[in-house]
Amino acid sequence: VGVPKIGSVDIDTWMQTPSIKSVKEAKEKLFLVIETLKQHQDEIHDLTKDVDGDDQPAIIAAVAPRVSEILKGPMKEAGFADGPAGLMMGYMVFMGYATPDKDPSGSINSGINLLKDAMLGKVPEKAEIDRICCLLSA
Repeated sequence: VGVPKIGSVDIDTWMQTPSIKSVKEAKEKLFLVIETLKQHQDEIHDLTKDVDGDDQPAIIAAVAPRVSEILKGPMKEAGFADGPAGLMMGYMVFMGYATPDKDPSGSINSGINLLKDAMLGKVPEKAEIDRICCLLSA
């Protein structure tokens, strides 16, 4: 019968979870994702220019597909599957390291929040992204 597929990706690949073995490794991988997002910050902001700021579904529809595309490369480099499923799996894996006992600085949680906000069309100032990147690289 074969392996079930989701779209053109077999379910085993779709469910692929990278083996992140430490907080340090989680920070390094999340840093790469955030750096890519930073490079496209203005583009993401521009996607919301013509959308009513109170229409959250319209903002998500305008932004989420492009943010998913932007983050596809670094998420794949971090070991996650392509597309929205890989992003969701990445969030879950990173969240496992975002606890106060594992990451007292809160850097991983800050990075995850930045990614979630980007999917909602909320891109922080470059200084805030730089601050999070500094925390992740410490």
